[in-house]
Amino acid sequence: WAEHLEAHPRARLEVEGMLYDVDAARVVDQAEFDAFAEAYEDKYDYEPRNGDVTEAYLFRLTPRR
Repeated sequence: WAEHLEAHPRARLEVEGMLYDVDAARVVDQAEFDAFAEAYEDKYDYEPRNGDVTEAYLFRLTPRR
């Protein structure tokens, strides 16, 4: 699915019955990934499985207008 999302970044996200059109972009900046990893650990009390942005599939979703 990650390869498909990279090739076709237009997506639709459903949250609590509401649909949102979004554009997905893979996070490739280690500092941005580290900020995510820190927030993830704070919320779930353990680190994400991958700590290296080149080995993880993390996508930034932005609303499509």
